[in-house]
Amino acid sequence: MAQENGIHGGFQRDRDGYFRRKYDLIANTTTFELSDNLLIKNIFGFQRARLDISNSVDGVGPLFSPEIGAPLVLLQGAFELNREFISNEFQIQGSTEDGKLEFVAGGFYNHDTTYGPQGTHYNIFDFTADAVRSLDSQHIKNTNKAVFAQITLDLGDMIAPGLKFNAGYRHSWDKVNSCSASSSERYFTFKECEVLAAANLPDGAGTASAKGNAPSYMVGLDYQVSPNVFVYAAHRHGYRGVGINQPVFESPFTTGGPGCTDPLTGGPMVCADLRPYQLTGKETVDDFEVGIKTDFEASGVRGRVNVAVYQANYGNILLTLNSFPLGLPNSAPDKPSQTALGVNAGDIRVRGVELETQLQFTDSFSILYNGSLVNQKVTKLTIPPIGNLTFQKNQVSLPTPKYSGTTTLRWKLPLGVERPVTVSADWYHTSRFSSSAAGDRYLPAYDTVNARVDWADIGGSGLSAGLWVRNLLKEDYFSAATVLVAAFPVDSAVPGMPRMYGLDLRFKW
Repeated sequence: MAQENGIHGGFQRDRDGYFRRKYDLIANTTTFELSDNLLIKNIFGFQRARLDISNSVDGVGPLFSPEIGAPLVLLQGAFELNREFISNEFQIQGSTEDGKLEFVAGGFYNHDTTYGPQGTHYNIFDFTADAVRSLDSQHIKNTNKAVFAQITLDLGDMIAPGLKFNAGYRHSWDKVNSCSASSSERYFTFKECEVLAAANLPDGAGTASAKGNAPSYMVGLDYQVSPNVFVYAAHRHGYRGVGINQPVFESPFTTGGPGCTDPLTGGPMVCADLRPYQLTGKETVDDFEVGIKTDFEASGVRGRVNVAVYQANYGNILLTLNSFPLGLPNSAPDKPSQTALGVNAGDIRVRGVELETQLQFTDSFSILYNGSLVNQKVTKLTIPPIGNLTFQKNQVSLPTPKYSGTTTLRWKLPLGVERPVTVSADWYHTSRFSSSAAGDRYLPAYDTVNARVDWADIGGSGLSAGLWVRNLLKEDYFSAATVLVAAFPVDSAVPGMPRMYGLDLRFKW
């Protein structure tokens, strides 16, 4: 495939590729003031989402085998989702008469589930002529309930003016129900799937459930040292709930039982027992953060410097493994959906520094910078060998780049017009970074430059115009990985946007 202009110079059209989406949303916020110091608020939301996607994930154009006389698919994926969400949050907000104590307490409910047929389809190293496609229907129903409370206490009279204590607590109850089934003809609804699962056949059609409850909390101190200096310290504990790998592992291919045979030769195969990984445990995080926010003026230059230093300790981190190295044939009825298996792998420590600065040299010219420096380390590895897969610490994905930052210049042009014309440019840089399942494989670092010219309220007419260009220097870069797994013979990634330019017009009535 010829590339005449970098990574965007040539492409092969995906004959089965499409992307369709539709969202419907209803939201309502209702408040009642019971007194000057007491308020009741209710927040309701309903959303329906429909996604229908198909694309060639490997990034390779169509291949053809003259010997077999059929096109070869390396990795083709399709996904259909029909999902609805209902949530409601009830709050009581208030304060004491003197305003020294502020509080909010309430409850939260969320229920999301499928409302029609949905599922996925993946072809891996498959000749598509006369191939029987396995359409994997996958349904997840989540129910989340929680109660919470948070307070802010002014300690100015007791300890020091400007000092405040913050504390919050939330307890959550989570429940997950799933159903999965396969067909060569269509996707099933949740109810149709449950009917198939009730037959209890070793075909991947089955139901699974998981539930758990856990607390999350925060404590912290804020201190307004002076009008221009603010410092804070905080500790937070959070979690992500239990989950389910689909489909239900029940055939010899995924239980390691007798009858695991090679579909091509008919001979025996060594198959892994994936049943211990049907459910995933909760992940936890404990973070500690201190920071300072300052405003200053020196030699006619006004400025702002905000610095935050933190450490986050992740426990029982969930790692997404590509199941391709397990050697499961395409005919296995219960191979992991989307060729992925979620496994609690171990513990990770993340330390970092975030910096935000702004220097205003004149009323018309300023420089801004936002950047972060991150150090990540796998402190404990708990994942055992799975079949023929063994793991080392360097195989655990650490997807955050060590450094990323943006420098922005803004200049209001002295054109003598009442409404200003503003020119801005920003330079973004990121170091190399991994994907969510790539381990020690990385996409390269890159830099991009964007620019923009804005003229607000032209001649007092209410019309504003903005001329912009993105990726000004035509940088070739990759913004994300799609396949970046050592055991897979093809690497593919999402290319960053090419150089683009446009004009925005806005009219204010």
